[in-house]
Amino acid sequence: MQTIDKSLAHLQLTAPIIQQLNNVGSGSRLPWHGQYNSLYNGASCEKYSLINTLSLWSVGQINNYTAHDWASRLAWRESWNGKVREGEKGTLVVFFDLISTSNKIHVDYVFNKNQIEGLPTTKHDFTPQSEESKLKDVDGFVTGLESRIDYSAGSEVYFPSEDLISVPYHNCFPNTKHGTTTDHFYSALIRQHIHWSGHKSRMDRELSKHMEALVAELGTAYLCARFGINMPPAQQNSKFISSWVDLIKKDADMFFKVVKSASDAVKFLDEEFTKNSFVETA
Repeated sequence: MQTIDKSLAHLQLTAPIIQQLNNVGSGSRLPWHGQYNSLYNGASCEKYSLINTLSLWSVGQINNYTAHDWASRLAWRESWNGKVREGEKGTLVVFFDLISTSNKIHVDYVFNKNQIEGLPTTKHDFTPQSEESKLKDVDGFVTGLESRIDYSAGSEVYFPSEDLISVPYHNCFPNTKHGTTTDHFYSALIRQHIHWSGHKSRMDRELSKHMEALVAELGTAYLCARFGINMPPAQQNSKFISSWVDLIKKDADMFFKVVKSASDAVKFLDEEFTKNSFVETA
């Protein structure tokens, strides 16, 4: 671990995200779309924070990495007797609040499992989670939030004045090249719950429309990855993409505030689910 200027950390974290955003085509598929898995530290097995995850997802896409494990050079060596291949470059991760008033920040450089040689070849008895099991998990999570949801043939939207989430029926969503009907449905359901978290009776989040939409995008991406759901592009957000790209490129401080808001929203939903689950079982 080392300490560097926060501005340099901002630059290194956003560089791969911006590189991927520059490749955005007419399909509006952003770096956080289609991420089926959360990213883990290969030594501690802990999940990476949202800002680190966004950067690591982008680096993984750029380099066509297939593994979801990242760790420092030292951690790979001490935990798995692995060695970073010659010529491989590390990716910066941060260990401090990016919107802190401090000008210095604690960072480290991590390497994807695909960059490591000499790892054990032991096969693990691992059975991927079934589709039915994944959907049962996300259904349970949404139910545990105890929100008001109106399933209809209309559009997906959250009404703050009524504190009501409206989501179309499952079969109303399209089956596209970026995601199945199920992917679209559950992504919409999660996205509207990120908006729901910002209600004045909860987090009281007041942002412009395009900033709030980005909070929901990033929070949804993080939760979809956790549940193993392929998050496709949301049609209603296509009008915001150019402003998001400009924000990430030109105003790193504001972008990191948005990322923190998304992280806080996910944390709030997790705590709300835990609280309600505890009450039900008490």
